[in-house]
Amino acid sequence: FDSWDGPHGIDVCLTCYNGGCRGSLAHSTTHAALSGHPLVVNIKRHAISPPPQAEPPPKLSKVAIGVEGGMQLQVDEYDFETCVRCTVCGIDVHPSHPEAAAVR
Repeated sequence: FDSWDGPHGIDVCLTCYNGGCRGSLAHSTTHAALSGHPLVVNIKRHAISPPPQAEPPPKLSKVAIGVEGGMQLQVDEYDFETCVRCTVCGIDVHPSHPEAAAVR
């Protein structure tokens, strides 16, 4: 099973939102050939390393968000990379293209 954490990511059809892999099984290419839906958005997820902390976070002393001693806001753990691709041509669609701009 391929996922968006893999080197190829996953493809999501921009016509019917069917998800498929681009790896060895090539489900997205098969979907495009059978359905006639050539445009997909490729999504890859990369883990972000948390910054090193000099000391452990303070213990939670209040049930409050955004106040000293309360719960700290969660930081982003992942960075996402998206790219619109034509499965028939095998090329990436330029980000300034009107259909690609809607995905960003």
